[in-house]
Amino acid sequence: MRSKAGLLVGVVGVALFAFVIGDFLNSGSGFWRESQEVIGKVDGEKFTVFEYEERVQEMTDVYKIQYGDGNINEEISGQIRKSVWDEMVNERLFGAETEKIGMTVTPEELFDMVNGDEVYPLIQQMPMFRNPNTGQFDKDALLNFLQTIQATDLTQYGAEGAQQIAQYKKYWLFYEKLIKKARLSEKYGSLFAKAMSVNELEGESSLKDRSLSVDFLYAVQPYTSIPDSTIKINDSDVEKLYKSRLDRYKTLPYRTVKFMAVDIRPSESDFKEVEDKINKAKAEFETTSDVAAVVAENSDVPYIDAFVPYTQLDAQTLAFVQSATPGAVQGPTFANDTYTMMRLMGTTTAADSLKLRHIYLQRADEASTNALADSLMNVLKNGGDFVALCTQFSLANTKEQAGEIGWMTEVAAVSALGKESAAAIMAAGVNEYIKSSSANGVSIFQVTEKTAPVQKAKVATIAMTVSPSSRTYSKLYNEINQMIATSKGSLDSLESKAAKSGYYFQVDNMVTSETDLIADLKDSRRMVRWAFENEVGAISDIYDCGNRFAVASVTEVNDEGYMPLTNVAPSLKMELIADKKAEKMIADLSAKKFATIADAASAMSSKVDTAKFVTFATRQITGLGAEAALIGAAPASKENAVTGPIKGRNGVYVINVIKKTENPIGDIDAEKKGLNMAIQNRIGYQLVPVMKEKKEVEDFRIRFF
Repeated sequence: MRSKAGLLVGVVGVALFAFVIGDFLNSGSGFWRESQEVIGKVDGEKFTVFEYEERVQEMTDVYKIQYGDGNINEEISGQIRKSVWDEMVNERLFGAETEKIGMTVTPEELFDMVNGDEVYPLIQQMPMFRNPNTGQFDKDALLNFLQTIQATDLTQYGAEGAQQIAQYKKYWLFYEKLIKKARLSEKYGSLFAKAMSVNELEGESSLKDRSLSVDFLYAVQPYTSIPDSTIKINDSDVEKLYKSRLDRYKTLPYRTVKFMAVDIRPSESDFKEVEDKINKAKAEFETTSDVAAVVAENSDVPYIDAFVPYTQLDAQTLAFVQSATPGAVQGPTFANDTYTMMRLMGTTTAADSLKLRHIYLQRADEASTNALADSLMNVLKNGGDFVALCTQFSLANTKEQAGEIGWMTEVAAVSALGKESAAAIMAAGVNEYIKSSSANGVSIFQVTEKTAPVQKAKVATIAMTVSPSSRTYSKLYNEINQMIATSKGSLDSLESKAAKSGYYFQVDNMVTSETDLIADLKDSRRMVRWAFENEVGAISDIYDCGNRFAVASVTEVNDEGYMPLTNVAPSLKMELIADKKAEKMIADLSAKKFATIADAASAMSSKVDTAKFVTFATRQITGLGAEAALIGAAPASKENAVTGPIKGRNGVYVINVIKKTENPIGDIDAEKKGLNMAIQNRIGYQLVPVMKEKKEVEDFRIRFF
């Protein structure tokens, strides 16, 4: 042991070091742990993935409340994540700057934005504060909403109602914070707008730019008239031009990927299996007295026990209805991967839609609620004031609109109110009252209007869509996986094998850390993240992208922050070629003294055309586009004199001004107002990008999502 003591001490030392460094790497306070939690930085200020995820969840909850949609698809989820990121970055950008100068949004200012004469536009756009009949903002609806969510005693609304009010309060607090931050950024931006406001000289100059308009004749020798092959451009010239414009080529770090997407389609056995299933269900469908149960057990679409106007039936269903008798069954038929079978339940002539209003009584206990409902029914039948009773007793949101539900079709009534209530309402006459009970309360409906009777039919439909089975899914997955395995990491080999099976790789797609979808591939954000974790030549595993399997390969990695020269060299080279062509054309044409524009056109193998109403303020010349050199030269040229040659974007021009018109000078105050408005708009979309340039914004989202 004495002879091996040194080795023993070394082994123990290494073990202790491994233990310590392992504890460091896994420590919540360690640098490594911190880097794993940081999702972004603004000017060195960090924010964590936990903060980000909490905000994403908050915005997701708000979206569900606002749109009543519990299902958030990938596209909406991506939009929410981007919105949260932008919001968190902007908070730090504006927060630091406004804090320096003591700029805030006071409670009084916030109150005025909500309760003042001019309610903040974002609030006016919220669906819940719009009148359902006019679509316009309804301030009373806003004030009633605020009064409800600020109430301390919610017992009158029941447990479910109190929970919903709590959700709406959370929804409102989110928007209150949002409009406060929006106003702060607007106030900060207005400082720049004031500092850049237009003075008298600028207003006069802008008016003067439009005070003189000219018509001119022109002839053009396009750059395409000289073959590119005759012009020699050195690589060093291209590189020099690239470096002189490097700032134009700033970009986020990116990857380019090629991918193969294979549709996951049903197999022949999948189609046969569904065909057998619907044929088996046909006998029961033809004879059953409980059609709803048979449809529920077999169909991908629900059965709605309601009559539908002939005008709303598709061509196939209408033809069946018009030729069949009640009880008849058609099908199964097949189209668009779906087997369909229909049974005619009946036909009738009745109103298509009716207009409703109601009084809703929430159930405290069954006996007292029914007693109150019966009492109100008696009052109404004896000429009672519906609006007054609705205002006093109804607990529905519609009481603010005198209980008006509005127009409703039979299908909508069945879906919203249930079969029995809908049947009673559809059978009622105009101005008749109907009492209807539900699990939560009792409603008193009144039909106030009905449309004219039309032909209607009730059709039960069994629709079975053929989807890929697990066997089909596994078979295709294994086929692609085998291609990858036997390609042994070679993209060329994989492309060759895929082509033999009729699968092909898409052209290169550039993706950045902000890319949510590669081309039109669903759920492909995971592929973007994979691309940022791998090098050129890497081939991914198989990704399940909705109804397709996808395999990707990295073809380019760029972390430099600029588009590489190789990517922009072709366009730069074409620009240099055009410059050299212009030099040659101008030299050749300048040596000739043209007496007329026709002579110039002849020398240029061109023709004479006309441009009209061109001023210094013109942006596009009809037929020529944005030829800034001509726009600048024409108003300054002498009338009835040949001017040129002039180097343009698409060729070299010779012009002859044939008419100059002095336009009336406009109002300078109106001009300044318009220019100031343009400045404000420009600041609105340029301020944040400029602030991001001044303060380093680091985005690490790709590490996590």
